[in-house]
Amino acid sequence: MRIVFLGACLSVALGLGLREPPSQAEAQGRQCDLNSECMDPLVCKEGRCRRQCAEDRDCPVGLNLVCKMVPQKDPRTGRRTGKQYGKCVAAAPRGAPCVNAGDCSSRTCTAGTCR
Repeated sequence: MRIVFLGACLSVALGLGLREPPSQAEAQGRQCDLNSECMDPLVCKEGRCRRQCAEDRDCPVGLNLVCKMVPQKDPRTGRRTGKQYGKCVAAAPRGAPCVNAGDCSSRTCTAGTCR
């Protein structure tokens, strides 16, 4: 009797969606309606979780955005998976001060200035 009860509880929990978070492979391509339903940095596009960009030209025009590769984290462990996805981020303006290229989005840092 106890086994039947535990089996019924497990069936109900799975039916309610009380499952583990999606794996890396499941996260990309997963059905969605909103960006918040996708693991960061993936976005909801055409009803599926997808990477936002691969190149600067994939980002919306006129908003001074560049495509920056950001690490994907496993939602279960919080550790980096080793994969990276493109995310559109604000570009540092030309002439902005910098210490290294990471300060300049996709531009270069030369003599302390983003170029």
